[in-house]
Amino acid sequence: MNSILIVGHPSSGYKEVEEILQQRGMTPALPSRRDALLPQDITTTLCKVHQASDIDNVTTEEEIKPLKVAPVWHGMALDLMLGNIEQTLWGWSDPQSIYSLDYWCQLDDNITFVLVYDAPHQALMKAATNHNNLSNTAVEHHLNNWMAYNGALLAFFLRNRNRCLLVSTQQVKLNSEACLQQLQPLLSTPLLSVAETKSEKVSYVATTDESSFSAPTNHNLLPIQKLTEIANIAGLDAKETQNVLQINTVEHYLLEQLISDYPACQDLYAELQSAANLPLQLDYREELKPQQVWEILVQQRLRNAELAAGLHKAYIGMSKTLELSVSEQTREGELLLSQLHQVQEELEKQCLQKFEIEKFKTQQSKQLQHQIALAKSKEEEVISLIKKVADIQKQLESTKASGRQSENEKNNLNVALVETKNLLAAAKANQQSQFDEQAQKFEILQQENELLLTQVHKVQQELERYFLENQKLKQHQTPAYYGAAERIKQELSYRLGATMISRSRSLTGWLGMPHALAAERRAWLQLNNKQPPKILPPVTIYRDAHEAERVKNHLSYRLGQVLISNSGSVVGWVKLPFAISREVSKFRQQRKDV
Repeated sequence: MNSILIVGHPSSGYKEVEEILQQRGMTPALPSRRDALLPQDITTTLCKVHQASDIDNVTTEEEIKPLKVAPVWHGMALDLMLGNIEQTLWGWSDPQSIYSLDYWCQLDDNITFVLVYDAPHQALMKAATNHNNLSNTAVEHHLNNWMAYNGALLAFFLRNRNRCLLVSTQQVKLNSEACLQQLQPLLSTPLLSVAETKSEKVSYVATTDESSFSAPTNHNLLPIQKLTEIANIAGLDAKETQNVLQINTVEHYLLEQLISDYPACQDLYAELQSAANLPLQLDYREELKPQQVWEILVQQRLRNAELAAGLHKAYIGMSKTLELSVSEQTREGELLLSQLHQVQEELEKQCLQKFEIEKFKTQQSKQLQHQIALAKSKEEEVISLIKKVADIQKQLESTKASGRQSENEKNNLNVALVETKNLLAAAKANQQSQFDEQAQKFEILQQENELLLTQVHKVQQELERYFLENQKLKQHQTPAYYGAAERIKQELSYRLGATMISRSRSLTGWLGMPHALAAERRAWLQLNNKQPPKILPPVTIYRDAHEAERVKNHLSYRLGQVLISNSGSVVGWVKLPFAISREVSKFRQQRKDV
């Protein structure tokens, strides 16, 4: 597996060299397996990590220092090699790799370096093509940038001749076969021959309008297609216009004069030419004289004037045509507008007529539907009357047939009617007696309900009175107090007793006990003086008053009480040690009893 790294200044035309190598068997680099990084991405990452300057901003060779890459970054390059392990010959181009040439050289012995250079005036021509600033400072910056880059390129070539090929871009385009012949010994994989390539033969021929110092590359400010369209509009021969305007002889001549003021730049280019494996060979070209350059400049100026005159003439003609077209379109527009107004009026009339017709049609339809509904209802009434007449006839026939039976039944009914009247009279009397009983019961129930209602009112009044009394009791109820034990602990006696106990555990504590007791008393007095006096309730009404009694049995509280009670007189101070001893003995005896 072989790989090729093509490095050159951004204005050197390194991409054209890469295209030639790709036509002869070099495949583009595939991204790495894990992170999908291309070689250019790896170089960009390394430059960012080591804070390398942008290649367009460097002006001295010292700024282009080889990167000292730590082993931690080798994983990216290894992953790239694994991603291209199936390719026998692959490569890439990257101007930014000027920083990482030593890194790639040390990383893999199978990498071959094709170092591309071009004349310094190509950097200025590219800057002009990109419409960059062309002041004296900018020109000097572009030339210094070219010298810094190509100086670093030449230094790497001189250190690694056995793995590098230094070529001139213009010479590669003039004779690509010679470049490939010199590159083949550095590779273990054979390049494709001309017969094996499917693309057309790469061949470039220098034209006589270019100077001996320059190469045949043209930097056209205007694309050929646009220039052809402009020439056709101006009524000029497109091919002749291209031949005149695309000649960059004047630019080359002026750039040679400009670069002659920078001998260091010329010397570096001469060093590149002398050290290159494939330098630019232009010995057969004649040096242009100022008169020839002036003649070409005059031709271009005349052609520009003809082009401007033709464009102006075309502009005048197009303006007149446009004015006529606009006026004609205006008249047509006015005519169409008037016709449109007429059509609009006709449409409005038609719409009104249609609306009236639709309205009349709707009314007629409603009336017709109403009449149809009336007719249907009349028809249904007639049918029902016919049915009723038929039923009546049937009933009359059946009535006649059953008339005889009715007389017998009438007699029977009269007998039954008399019996029924008797039964009804008896039932009515019985019902009247039951009604009287129910009326008496109802009166009794009504009296009971009135009595219950009065009792309910009394109960409600009692409940309201109890509720009001409960509210009054809640308003006058004393709050629940807690913290009786903490309140006792904040008293002076407890704090003094606690200080005595804490100081009694060592000799230094005993010696400093008077001072500590005085300090504790001062602290207690300052605390009570700073805080506004609070009227606290008696400890006995606290919910946890039993805790206060428990705390008062603590040795701290009892010792503090003894100290306070005996500190009021000289005799008390004399008795104080004995009183303290008795209190401690008493406390211990009580604990044993418990």
